[in-house]
Amino acid sequence: MDKRLRPYVPLFQGELDAEAVARVANWVRKGLLSGQTGLTAREVVVGTGVDMAVVREALLLLETEGGYKVDNLPEYGLVVTRAI
Repeated sequence: MDKRLRPYVPLFQGELDAEAVARVANWVRKGLLSGQTGLTAREVVVGTGVDMAVVREALLLLETEGGYKVDNLPEYGLVVTRAI
């Protein structure tokens, strides 16, 4: 990155994060609609290439929107499934 642009990065960081969260949420929706019963946060990190903080935010967004449930299982960590 051009060092002249670095001071301006914080101005756009929130927008970039929101785009990443939306992209991850869509990836999870597609995965769960394709027949998978659930996805771990680690699987989402590997599948999307984004960091865990963004994945965690996307999973919580899905749960808040409804239709999805997020559990923290000791053996798997965060797991998202479709709510029944």
